[in-house]
Formats: sequence, C-alpha cells, structure tokens
Amino acid sequence: MIVNSQIEEGQRITESYLSELFGVSRSPVREALRMLAYEGFVELTPYRGARVSVIKSQDIKNHYQLKAMFDGYSAYHAAQSFNEEDLETLEDTIRKMASHIAKQEKDGMARCNMEFHGFMLDAIGNKLLSQLYNSLSQNLKRYTELSLGDEKHWQEVIEEHKTIYEALVRNDALAAFEAAAQHSHKAMERVIEKIGKCREVLKNEN
Repeated sequence: MIVNSQIEEGQRITESYLSELFGVSRSPVREALRMLAYEGFVELTPYRGARVSVIKSQDIKNHYQLKAMFDGYSAYHAAQSFNEEDLETLEDTIRKMASHIAKQEKDGMARCNMEFHGFMLDAIGNKLLSQLYNSLSQNLKRYTELSLGDEKHWQEVIEEHKTIYEALVRNDALAAFEAAAQHSHKAMERVIEKIGKCREVLKNEN
C-alpha cells in the first residue's frame, strides 16, 4: 500500500487501523511497522504511532546512485561472461516488457525490469552482493512505482533496456556499464519529476 502510493507520504497510520484492515492482532502489525521503519518506509514516534515517510530528493539520489553501481557492475560482468542462452533470457524479458506496455500493465513491466537486472546480478555468483541488491530493490519498489507512473516514459524504458542488451551482444563491457548506469540515472530523474507533479496537484487542490 505504501509502495503503490495507496497510503500517501506523510499520512499517519495506527496499529488499530492496520489490525482492523488486515484482520490480525496488533502484535504482527507492530512487528511489521518496525520492519517498515528499518527499511525507511515509515517513521515511528513514541506515543504518536507511525507515519509514512516523506520522500526526499536526496534519499532518491542516494538509492539510485547505489543502483547505478550495482547495475553497472552486473552489466559489465555480463558482457564478459554471458552465453547465447543468457542473452536469450534477457531478450525474452524485454519482449515481455513490451507486451506489458501494449496491455498497459505497469506492475508487469516493473516486475520485468527487476527480473532483467536481477538476472544479471545473480549471474555474478556473489550471494552477499545479491542479498544487498535485493535489500536495495525492496526500498526501490516505492520509487519504481513512481518512475513508471507516466505512460509517456514506458517506451523510453524499453529502449534503455535494449541499449544495455545490445552492448552485451557486442561483448562491450564498458558500453554495458555506461548504459546500465545511465538507465538508473534516468529512472531517478523520472521519479523526481513524478513526485514534483504529484505535489503540485495536491498543492493546487488545497
């Protein structure tokens, strides 16, 4: 609900509300809120409950700088090590992404985006690296929802993945690194743009 913005940033949420909403006792709700606070999704205040964290531009930049490093490194490695079967897997993921665009399925497109980059990272074979990336990806889900918020950007996202893929086919490790890092940078710009538009709408409504 936080990830897909059903609960807005800054909104207060109580244990009783969530307990009633999900039909569970307060204990699991309390533990879930602690986990969300640890991951940066909510802020806990003693005696006042929780509220959804306000998205800050610097936080977005920090997350996407890390993502650019992960994605760039994994693409660099993939360009040097991927075989035809690996490349076919990525090409198939891009095709699925295009299919989701045609059907206007944002969730499916976001899932394919994660699969594309996750496949390259897992291929490195470094479990610690994969764990760190998965943790980062959980925090990025909230932002990914925003980066794909405008349909006008969807084809742009496809082209960015194609550019990465084409560099892999050429075994051009440096070009693959740069394309993947640039893709993360553009995603960051889309998120910041979307948040700005949303806040402007809310400001005008008030």
